[in-house]
Amino acid sequence: MRDELEHFFEEHGDDFDVHQPPANLWQRLNKQLRPAQRRTYRWYIAAAASVAFLLGVCTWLARPGVPEVAGHDVVDVTVAPELKEAVAYYASVVETKRNELSPFGTRYPDLFKDFSTEMDTLHVLYRQLVAEYKASDGNEAVSQALIENLQMQVQLLSKQLQIIQSLKNKGLKKNSKPKLI
Repeated sequence: MRDELEHFFEEHGDDFDVHQPPANLWQRLNKQLRPAQRRTYRWYIAAAASVAFLLGVCTWLARPGVPEVAGHDVVDVTVAPELKEAVAYYASVVETKRNELSPFGTRYPDLFKDFSTEMDTLHVLYRQLVAEYKASDGNEAVSQALIENLQMQVQLLSKQLQIIQSLKNKGLKKNSKPKLI
């Protein structure tokens, strides 16, 4: 059978070479073989995901009953309103000092690392004291310890500011040139 087919092509091969396909045949075949490309909506999906993320963050930040004032837990107001005032005051002082120190973080990274370790320790102790205060129904000794902890945080941040000021002053003295009047 194979021999017959080969024999047929040898005899009639020239008949096949006479006809040429049209020039745009491959283009028409490609259009028929490939379905029309669907439009991708990646941009819309990314925008929708961004909006959903932002709404989630805003919802999380605006949730009611957030028990923190400037990074510190608020103690039970019904037991001791003066303690709440003290916590709010010291928390605002701590936050202010942290804001003063933030521009120097990249300039003095080792100093910040040491002080942040100490601040983290004080903050962990503070949270433990808050839990103990709530459990003890407003024990005066625990409330005093809470205030002392906040005072230590303020003192630590003040000391860090003093060290940075002295480092800056030493740097100015080394690099300063006498001014002509």
